[in-house]
Amino acid sequence: MKLTWLALWVLSIPAWAQASGTISVEDYLLQVKTKNPQGVALSENIQALQYRLVESESATTPEVYAEAGVSDDHSEKLIPFMGRRTEGHGWKLGLRKQFTTGTTANVFYDSRWANITGAAGIPQPNYWENKATLELSQPLWRNGFGSK
Repeated sequence: MKLTWLALWVLSIPAWAQASGTISVEDYLLQVKTKNPQGVALSENIQALQYRLVESESATTPEVYAEAGVSDDHSEKLIPFMGRRTEGHGWKLGLRKQFTTGTTANVFYDSRWANITGAAGIPQPNYWENKATLELSQPLWRNGFGSK
């Protein structure tokens, strides 16, 4: 008789009341991860290593660059054929990439213009230079003997 009353009493307790004191494995692991100092330090180290991985990948990504310059020289010249005034304009546009082997590739277009005013003995004082360039470089000792 007592067993029947006990079974009826257990069955009458709602399911939420029975589960309120239990914790799932995922919740327990989350508590350990957030409250345990070693777990917090481990997760911070993992995050820092992931940031360093992204940072190291950015060192070998291609980069676009541009340069521009203007010069205007009115200084007195000692030699008369150098002119009274020299104006210069130039720009450069390029793409460069460094590979994991240390090789660097650089492709750019360079344009320069100079005008010399008051030059004695120079038939055409204007100077133009346009060039496309490919540069490749490789460090001599990079991983040369099996070490970086």
